[in-house]
Amino acid sequence: MGKNLIIILMILSIFVSCKNVSNSGSDKTSDSGTSTVQDIEPVREDAELKPMVIERNLTEDRSKANKEIGELMASEQRIPEYMTLNYYLVDFISEGGKPRDIIDLGEWYKFNKNNTYEHGFFSKLNEKGKFAFNTSSGTVLLYPEQETSAPEEWKVLNSKDVIVLSGTPKFGNNNMQKHLQNVKEKPVLK
Repeated sequence: MGKNLIIILMILSIFVSCKNVSNSGSDKTSDSGTSTVQDIEPVREDAELKPMVIERNLTEDRSKANKEIGELMASEQRIPEYMTLNYYLVDFISEGGKPRDIIDLGEWYKFNKNNTYEHGFFSKLNEKGKFAFNTSSGTVLLYPEQETSAPEEWKVLNSKDVIVLSGTPKFGNNNMQKHLQNVKEKPVLK
């Protein structure tokens, strides 16, 4: 009997709480009897959510990244051994929470023990540069040589032969994740 009473009281309190929450957003009447309208427009179900665009300064981002890589390399951050094994083939990309179709598994990364990296598509080298691994945050910072390319910072998650790179907000690539598979050789276009 005691258990049933507690359950009934909990259900009633939840019902009353929900009722109070649903009434709190309605029009309110002041002491003078005038009605005020809620100042927050409700979100329509058919409303399209637009991503917020943040202006970035490429020169400032590159300067900041170059300085940070220099500091990380000077502090002799240890590169995890798994990072420098073979090539990493990108086999899944999610951008803005939506999976991106990968027609040909040809995108790859190669991280070297001397803090350099290469990034390409099949036999084409798209970019090369410096990288540093931050052991305290578990992030990798990529600094491309090409002056028109933005730096990137990725949170690194790994297990055996797989790396997941999850973008961070530092340089604006936080809407992207990449799943990378360790392979012996870079992919060849057939």
